[in-house]
Amino acid sequence: MSWVVPVVSLLKMGTPMYAIVAPAIQGQFDSATLPQIKKSIELLGFEKVYEVALGADAVAWEEQAELAEKMEAGVPMTTSCCPAFVNLAKMHFPKIYENNMSTVVSPMMALARKLKKDHPDHGVIFIGPCLAKKQEAMESFTAVDYVLTFEEVAAMMIAKHINPAEVEAKEEDYPSIFGRNFAQGGGVGKAVAQVAKEKAMAAPVGVYADGCMECKKQLTLMKFGKFTGNILEGMACPGGCIAGPAVIEPPMVAKGRMAKENIGNQKTIEESVESFDFTGVPMHRK
Repeated sequence: MSWVVPVVSLLKMGTPMYAIVAPAIQGQFDSATLPQIKKSIELLGFEKVYEVALGADAVAWEEQAELAEKMEAGVPMTTSCCPAFVNLAKMHFPKIYENNMSTVVSPMMALARKLKKDHPDHGVIFIGPCLAKKQEAMESFTAVDYVLTFEEVAAMMIAKHINPAEVEAKEEDYPSIFGRNFAQGGGVGKAVAQVAKEKAMAAPVGVYADGCMECKKQLTLMKFGKFTGNILEGMACPGGCIAGPAVIEPPMVAKGRMAKENIGNQKTIEESVESFDFTGVPMHRK
């Protein structure tokens, strides 16, 4: 399913729209920096581009609070960021989906809700490496209008002769490195643990399930009371979102570029949440 045509049509009509980019976009366009990539997307006609990593910081903050309640009750919890993992649990482990899965929405949905709350007259377009996000954008609780993949946006840039590496841009408001690392396998669990550290609370024991087979294995262990951690991070794509089906660069190349560009980012998750206020934004599915 492709939504390039309706998005391009809306852009040509001058419809006010925001683009929100997945953390995995960092390092995807050759030597272009993240600010250059964001500026290039704006040149396609979007009013402004926001990092979904801002939503990831807010999700980690909210998810840690939910996990703390689960830990006190002695109940393990799963993450809810990967829509394919959520679907796996919902379809094949319905009791775990109801009782153990975090009710916090994904970073994409959290940021989209924030933007829709502040600017209800604007469209919100998610750009990422994931096909399952297209399905998530059609859920009843969605605040996302359309989803484009990195490949589709790259094609749009080529059509308008935009080379991100040649665009002049500067860094503006930015999220924590923990929010940006949601793109990599294990990054969600580490972010939740970081929130616990910042709050001076007990650190959770995290287990990372890399790929659908490992997700199914860990969910089965949870079903029979054999799960050994407090929180299960499930990612359908081995390696995380940087290994999604619609990425442009090989995962290890993108991972190296991300690490290099994020050197010096000392912002805490709390500082990120305070700078981009999610107060009044519904953060849960239910």
